[in-house]
Amino acid sequence: MPGAPLDGDDLSGDLELTIRAVAAREGDGGTVEIVIDSSRGEIGCVLHPFGLSVPLSAHAETLALKSLEVEPNAVIFVGGAMGGLDGPAGGLYPRLAEALREPQDEALQSESPDDADQGKLVSGLASLRLHYRQPGEFEECVLDVLGGVSFLKGIGARRVALVGHSFGAAVVIKAGPKMREAIGIYRDAWRQAGHPGEGKIALGFHMFCHQDREEAHGVAKPNVNAYFRSLVAAAERDSGWGAGASSRDYPGYDGYLDILRAANFDSLLNGGTIWVGTPEDIRQQISGYAQEVGGFDTASLQVNFHLISATDAAASMRLFAQEIISTF
Repeated sequence: MPGAPLDGDDLSGDLELTIRAVAAREGDGGTVEIVIDSSRGEIGCVLHPFGLSVPLSAHAETLALKSLEVEPNAVIFVGGAMGGLDGPAGGLYPRLAEALREPQDEALQSESPDDADQGKLVSGLASLRLHYRQPGEFEECVLDVLGGVSFLKGIGARRVALVGHSFGAAVVIKAGPKMREAIGIYRDAWRQAGHPGEGKIALGFHMFCHQDREEAHGVAKPNVNAYFRSLVAAAERDSGWGAGASSRDYPGYDGYLDILRAANFDSLLNGGTIWVGTPEDIRQQISGYAQEVGGFDTASLQVNFHLISATDAAASMRLFAQEIISTF
């Protein structure tokens, strides 16, 4: 943990954040107030350890990492472009964090006072609510989330799910361990709740298929780009975002619009979130993405996005059905 650099190769430029030290003290309601001292500044957090009373003395100001124990899985919550610890809807994040750390399997709870004094864990999830050092600065916010992941893994978390609101959604997508980890947490939770199988995973994609790759890109690219521009325009013109509109439940939404403005065909195609090309291209895109995330069950396809004609969309769907579906 301390001294471990977080590589910023996936961001623009050579960005790096190193955790130098961590301070902790008892917070309200069984939480722990965390300050991550990094090479780029202090990251303030609130940890919700679950199923135990953190063994802090009444006068303790700091806490050794070994005193904080978490189960293999944990969650990080981050806010919109203005940051903050509480999230939308008047404090949704602390409410979720408390719900997630509630014991789910009473058989795992120890009745021994000695075990309780030692901080014996029960089933549930730990949560870390994280406030950005520089709210609204996308790359710095991504580094903060990576620092939070490193912190949680340093105290024992095997998997970390990321939850972001508004601008924070783009941050966690960029910062996130691969979706494989998030899907893994969902499947673990599904089984632990006693459901049969592994649950169902549904993901959404823009799709356009044509026998000629150049033609496929020629049709899809301007329509994908225009689709995202129309989302931004609708938010700005129809809802007033970018012209002084604000909402308590969507703080910093203007910052999220900056992320939408930056979305384009090439970045989305490279990221695997749109499927465009020949049948063989798309077969490879599907296989590659499924392998990366650990598989999924349903693909919800947007086929007539923006101004793609009904004729082109129908031909694309027909080709997809004839030459791609049977492969999977």
